[in-house]
Amino acid sequence: MKTGDFITAVAGVLETTPDKLQASTELATFQCWDSTAVINLLVVYDENGIKVEEDKIRDCKTVQDLIDLAGGKIA
Repeated sequence: MKTGDFITAVAGVLETTPDKLQASTELATFQCWDSTAVINLLVVYDENGIKVEEDKIRDCKTVQDLIDLAGGKIA
């Protein structure tokens, strides 16, 4: 998966636009960063063949953490 496509997917989950997201953007700044967002991100990863644990997503603090969680499968 390309980084831009992933950022677009994350933006959709966070109910924002991709241009509002940088690698250092803190997820907690979004009101919708909750258990539903975690599940939706789990689906994004799964649809792209990336296996991650729900708890690992929940532990992410920034957009870069979400990218790193993919283990190099987002480029």
